[in-house]
Amino acid sequence: MTTDVIRGNGADRLEKVLRSPAVTRRQRPSPVTSCILRVALTLLGASCVAFWIFAGSRPRTTGDLGAERVFMVIAVGSAPGHLEQRQMHRLNYDDYKNSPGSERVVTAFFTEPTEETVEEQRRYGDVVFNPGEGGYQDFAARGRQHLAWALETYDFDYYLRLDDDGVLCLDRLVHQLKAVNSAPETSMLFWGKYWCERGRSRADENFMLFSRSLAVYMHNLLAHVKLSGSTFALDVGAYLIQMKDVIIIDDRGQIDSQQGYVTPYMRKPFDDKLMGDYRRFCKAHIWAHHVQSVDVMRAAI
Repeated sequence: MTTDVIRGNGADRLEKVLRSPAVTRRQRPSPVTSCILRVALTLLGASCVAFWIFAGSRPRTTGDLGAERVFMVIAVGSAPGHLEQRQMHRLNYDDYKNSPGSERVVTAFFTEPTEETVEEQRRYGDVVFNPGEGGYQDFAARGRQHLAWALETYDFDYYLRLDDDGVLCLDRLVHQLKAVNSAPETSMLFWGKYWCERGRSRADENFMLFSRSLAVYMHNLLAHVKLSGSTFALDVGAYLIQMKDVIIIDDRGQIDSQQGYVTPYMRKPFDDKLMGDYRRFCKAHIWAHHVQSVDVMRAAI
């Protein structure tokens, strides 16, 4: 078993990990048994394992005939009353798509039907209504439904599941994905931030990114097993650790969430004195969770 420790963060560090001899050896697994290769990436001094690469076979998938071809589908879970948060995500995407060299990215907001959200769907066309109860009910079932919708609607390279109360640095994320993963249609990649606690060896649901082949594999798997009834992240985590030839990125530095906050100013009320920090956020990070101030969101994007 080999362990490589790469300190720092950014696409260049991730690319070095994926191209290192220890990683490329996974392409020639033993015919008798698959070996487990752990590549630890400590971002900002974190101690958790950042990559787990399981050598073995992987499914090859192609896009559905007739489905629209896109680089990434972003599924945002959103409460009906969070219109301001959804507007910030729309503004962020508009800024990104107008930037040079941008990829085709689609954002869909999953929420419950109300008079206001039905009108919002008529206006923007990017709202998808959840079946069943809303709120904190049926997280596992809804997560699977959102993934199924994306697979049925788009031929994508990546699927990203987000909460609505956060800031996504879309340009930085897309740049890093293109740098570290040249074959998203065949590679099995998962990107998130793990709890790193006993009994909680899974990524948080607020940021979960899947390459297409892993999304297809996970969708087919979860369709034939009993859901936990708790969260989509719990169900994914339970099976992800058992799969072969999967690259798992546990990003301790660029994902700013409750598994180890790295930018406390993003969760404070807006302050003009922090404008420099807000504007620098996306130069070093890709996601901030639990951002309560819409003004902070606007300043950071």
